[in-house]
Amino acid sequence: MPTIIMHTTRRLLAILALGLLPHLATAETQPTEAPPAPAPTTSAKTFGATLNLKHGDRFIFIGDSITHQCLYTQYVENFFYINRPELGIQFRNAGISGDRALDVLNRFDEDIAAFKPTIATILLGMNDGSYKDFDRAVFDTYTKGMTELLDKLDAINCRVVIMSPTMFDHQSWDITIKQKPDYAKGRIVTGYNAVLGYYGKWLQQTALDRGYGFVDLFGPLNDITVHQRKTDPAYTLVADAIHPGSHGQYVMAKSLVEQTGEAPLSIDTEPSQAIHIGKVPVRNLNGQPAPDSTAAKIIALNQKRNQEAVNPLRGLWGKQKGMLNTKNTNPAAYATWRTEFEAKRAELDAKAAQFEVEIHALSKTIPFKAEPKPQPVQQKKAA
Repeated sequence: MPTIIMHTTRRLLAILALGLLPHLATAETQPTEAPPAPAPTTSAKTFGATLNLKHGDRFIFIGDSITHQCLYTQYVENFFYINRPELGIQFRNAGISGDRALDVLNRFDEDIAAFKPTIATILLGMNDGSYKDFDRAVFDTYTKGMTELLDKLDAINCRVVIMSPTMFDHQSWDITIKQKPDYAKGRIVTGYNAVLGYYGKWLQQTALDRGYGFVDLFGPLNDITVHQRKTDPAYTLVADAIHPGSHGQYVMAKSLVEQTGEAPLSIDTEPSQAIHIGKVPVRNLNGQPAPDSTAAKIIALNQKRNQEAVNPLRGLWGKQKGMLNTKNTNPAAYATWRTEFEAKRAELDAKAAQFEVEIHALSKTIPFKAEPKPQPVQQKKAA
């Protein structure tokens, strides 16, 4: 690989390492020297290459089980808690395992609009394609549901970033169902990765037409996998074929931050130096956060926030989705459940909010120096 590409790749892969490295000890083999992600498509109608984050923004991640995992979301949260503490962003994970666009619409008012988000990322499609080759009726259901969801977000004046579906790893699928035949659940997944690619391109065009931001997750995950399998045929970022593991989720978070132009200028990634945020060293040379650093404390506290409050809250919402089936068949049982649900939801919401107050208090102790984002260099015309 040419030297310039190697240095570029190292720099890109380091951007989100602060939030990810503590979680990688038992993960898949870390991708190395992967090709840089494709640049996002933009237009004059889009709100810009950046997220246009403002002080007090309320940031919501809408999605299915891949969001419910609380991994890429946690890494992005860490990135902004540490690198943009002056913004005081409040985050909400709104992913539920098994969700499709229609499921999100069913919980929109309570789970999404009630948060009063000012910016939302949307990651839906893995379940919507029904794990089979392209089906026009299935696709039409998806586009209808997504369009209605986007209309609802517009109606509450929420800025939108659409993200493409992640990859479906056919090699991992074949290995998994040989070991666990029941995992297939009767699904015939012929061509499913290509189906998700098609869904992603529809989303990209929709983002362009509606003036939204767009983040390509499908491309980087596939590109890295193909690149690594040239030397390691068993390599995967998606061991169960559907849910990216921690390294895959790292690529997702990195792609979101890079493609929206939010990568900080203050991180020095030269191999001979420690990485700094502002003037505060946050990683020592072996790649781990300095244990006494503010950044390390923020990462640990946010991990606790996700484990003890956010993930259980998403599980609670998942149970609520299942209980909706009893609303008409057993109204009394559903009423009892709703009382329990609302009490537990309030408890977990409050717990997550208190963690975030503590994180923001820590973040404010990180010296902040505003730096302009790099502007493209204008090439002089030859005389």
